[in-house]
Amino acid sequence: MNVGRSIRELTFGVSDGLVSILGLVIGVASAGVENQIVILSGVSGMLAAAISMSSGVYLSNESEKLYLKSKKKISRIFNKSPIYDAVVIGITFIISGFIPILPFFFISSIYAIILSFVLTASALFTFGYYRANYTKQNPINSGLEMVFVSLLSACMGYLIGYLFRVLFLIWT
Repeated sequence: MNVGRSIRELTFGVSDGLVSILGLVIGVASAGVENQIVILSGVSGMLAAAISMSSGVYLSNESEKLYLKSKKKISRIFNKSPIYDAVVIGITFIISGFIPILPFFFISSIYAIILSFVLTASALFTFGYYRANYTKQNPINSGLEMVFVSLLSACMGYLIGYLFRVLFLIWT
């Protein structure tokens, strides 16, 4: 795989796979359900999102390619395959999406949430650090950017799950 050629899809797949699934599993876990429900939610959400993202990348790249072709414009998109890009983003999403789910196979409660958050933040930083080799950024800054930009949405998932738990307990 030519990493430089696929940096957009790799970054999108890794970031979204880690963050959306982290937000999902810690949101569900913070609602106080059993680990099996968290794992089921995480795996089904991960697979559905990977398929959705792959098809979205394929359709958007194919649309851009056809548009540019209709306008007789030459672009980098002609050097890229919409199918290849869809496969790259799908695979990276699935691989990354497993990271926040893993702790729930072994531990429960707040400890699984914390470990999931730490593993995800570590993976984001590592990918951002590695990404700097291709973007010519400072590796530390690139890693920190991946962590802080990405984890904001995951925190929202936790907050939503917590609020649901509080509201649910009030209603019962």
